[in-house]
Amino acid sequence: MRTGIHLFQIQILCCFSSAFISSCTTKAYNDEELSFAPTYLNIFKALTKKDTIYFLNAAGESKTFVIPNIDSTVRNVKGGFMNDAPYKSIRFTLKQIGNDTCFLERGNLIFISKNPTTNKTSIGIQINNLFFNDTVLPPIRKDILDLNTKKFSNYYSFATSLEPKRLQDIRILYVDTIQGFLGFKTFSDEIWTAGEKPK
Repeated sequence: MRTGIHLFQIQILCCFSSAFISSCTTKAYNDEELSFAPTYLNIFKALTKKDTIYFLNAAGESKTFVIPNIDSTVRNVKGGFMNDAPYKSIRFTLKQIGNDTCFLERGNLIFISKNPTTNKTSIGIQINNLFFNDTVLPPIRKDILDLNTKKFSNYYSFATSLEPKRLQDIRILYVDTIQGFLGFKTFSDEIWTAGEKPK
């Protein structure tokens, strides 16, 4: 596992490094104009600290997610033929493993993207049918969040913008910039807390 985590950390470093490199000699925007807003970047970095994330409910049942890959893309070319609009994005996919999996309406992924034309950074979260996509982050919550006896403060609460189709779909995802995933609440009001690997 140590080797796997080490390789995963190298992969993250390569993705963040490559996001600042453009092979094109003529750039539409300079590197600073394509840089991510720190608040968005800090969330993304925190969520990719581990390659395996475990969630447990009050009954001791567990859900396991792995991050199989992290990708970065930069489009920053001025002139030429059939150019895409300039942007920079970093994203990672999530895959739930084990027997207790969820039917997905869309793939699990989390990304941040910078549009230098509008100078806006956006974040998208799709995990077990939760859907959040906005250029405005929800405010940092200062109240005490109680997730199965674990207490947190200074956290973000990402609520889905879609109507529920299944009770086990995620309604709210809780994250912070230190631990990353804190936990989530489903439409059945069941709470799952991020933690260590179950024994």
